[in-house]
This record gives sequence, structure tokens and C-alpha cells, in this order.
Amino acid sequence: MKLRKLLLATAVAVIPFVAAAPAKAFTLSYDVSDFETNIGETSIADDGSTNSNAIFGAQPSSDIANQASYPRTAASGLNYTIYDINFSNSTTNQATSTGLTPGSAGGDIASTSNLYVEGDPNGVGQSVNASYWGIDSQDNNGSGGEDNTTRNALLIAFDRPVKGFGVDLIDFESDSAFTEGQVYIYNGDANQADAVFNIDTANWSGDNPNGKNGNRAINFINVAGTGGTTFDRVAFVLGDDNGGNALNEAWAAGNFRFAASDVEQVPEPLTILGSIAAIGFGTALRKKLLGAEAAE
Repeated sequence: MKLRKLLLATAVAVIPFVAAAPAKAFTLSYDVSDFETNIGETSIADDGSTNSNAIFGAQPSSDIANQASYPRTAASGLNYTIYDINFSNSTTNQATSTGLTPGSAGGDIASTSNLYVEGDPNGVGQSVNASYWGIDSQDNNGSGGEDNTTRNALLIAFDRPVKGFGVDLIDFESDSAFTEGQVYIYNGDANQADAVFNIDTANWSGDNPNGKNGNRAINFINVAGTGGTTFDRVAFVLGDDNGGNALNEAWAAGNFRFAASDVEQVPEPLTILGSIAAIGFGTALRKKLLGAEAAE
């Protein structure tokens, strides 16, 4: 009996404790300061400024049409790629999401389209001066590419998980009275979005006579993981302000913004070791000098 009790106690003792995986949680906000609060650090934009050029390299020197995608690389080694996609009509929320693979039709992507890279993205050829380089969906420049039977979307894909991402959406419409724009966030599992947000029109800037619907306006929007949650793809799906179910809308984007720790140069291991060695040498030298002074 004692042996049986001992064996039972031992068996119980070695059963490993498996903690439940933390729930994936995300925030959506509309201001750079809120973005930095949510990621818990400063942010850096790939906007062609002197600082961003040091992190991401120089901005495009001229307009580039008919791009299936447009990649950029940060000093940290992070690669992000911009796509223009036609979003599936079957996907309207997280429950109906079937995931996506960047650059390929299937799941939440009805079909792919081309991009137009330019020095001043303006949104459907309209007079919105963004003052930085960016991307127009191809239809903005009369080159076709949208199928006009689905909602168009901006897709950003990262080659590793990131803490947060923000972007200026230009002439990107969302109106609760007609069709709201949406944000789909994905991480790892290609079978379903991890979170979906409807864009709250009350947070649009309203810097146009049509009201707060994004028409001919520039609006910053960002997503961030909370509690260590990360993501590796995010899609911004167009809405509209005219009852057309967003089937004939196009977008432009720029001011691509990241958590600083995701994009800044990471010190080389040898540099770190060298710094530690230098600190250790300095400490030893100080002790030696103090010991010599005490002996005098």
C-alpha cells in the first residue's frame, strides 16, 4: 500500500503544467501618439525623410507602374511588402475569413492587382498632397487592375512578426451610413484572420466638405498587439460613401510606420561582447587602482 501511494504521488508530481496560450489581442487607433502608447515605444516611419532613409534606404527616385508588389527592407533586416488586392466578397468578418497568402488568389483574396509607386501618392488623381513617397492602387492612374466586382484593399506582409503598424490612408473611404472600411489582422495561421475591426468613421479627420468619410482626405490608422501579441500581415479593406458597396473605389497610402525596435539596427553580438568586456576591464582596473591606493 505504501509503495502504491508513493507511485501515485510520484506520477502526480511529474505531470507537467501546461499554461493556456494567451489570447491574441489587438488595438486599433487613429493617432501616432496612441500608436506609440499601444506599442510602448517610439515609432519610425518609412516616409522618405532623412531619418527614415537611414533606416529603410532612399525612397523611390521616380514613379514605377505595374508592380505586382513593392518590397522594402529595414536596418533590422525586417522586410515588408506592399500589395494591392481585390478582397473576397465572401469575407465580411472574422468568422467568414478563410485566410490569405500574399501575392496569390484564394481565401480572403479574390484576385491580385498591380501597384503604382510614386513620389506623392494622391488617391485617384485628386489634389491631396501627402508630401512623401507612397503607393497608389493601380486604378488611380488609369491603368486598370481592379475588377470592380469586389472591394479593393491594401495588404502589408512582413517576413517576421511585428508589434505594430500604422499608415496614412489617402482617399480611403469609410462611412457607417453606406459601407465601412475594415482592417483584417493575421498572424501565422493562414486559415483565418486573428482579428477584424470596422473603421470608426467618427475618428476620420473630416478635413473635406463631405464630412468624416475619408473622401479626398488623409487619415492615419494603426494596429498594435497587446500583451506581447504580434502579427505578420494586415489588410485595409475599402469602404465607400455613396452606396456602391465599395466596388468602384481605389486607395492610396504612405507614411508606413513601425515600432522602432522592429526596424532599427540590432547591435552585432561581437559589439555587445566587446562592450561587456570593456565594462569588465574598466571595473577590474578601478578595483586595482582602489586597492593600490588603500595599500599606500
